[in-house]
Amino acid sequence: LAERFDFGRYRSLCDVGGATGLLCIEVAKRHPHLACTSFDLPPVEPIARRTIAAAGLADRVRTAAGDFFLDPLPEADVITMGMI
Repeated sequence: LAERFDFGRYRSLCDVGGATGLLCIEVAKRHPHLACTSFDLPPVEPIARRTIAAAGLADRVRTAAGDFFLDPLPEADVITMGMI
């Protein structure tokens, strides 16, 4: 996705069910103009934070916690959902 999709006209991405934040990390590496959010359940958020920090992308990839069945999604130009 990070290499095939043209993110050129977008400024932000939210990966719903983002788990460790890997999709956001890969997209942020390939598209430095994007701000990314990894959204997942509250127990998962600390794991994603650590993975994102280890990748050196904490300045452009943030986390958000919630339940997509109950809570509003973070605002973003592009929303991804996979394997959730």
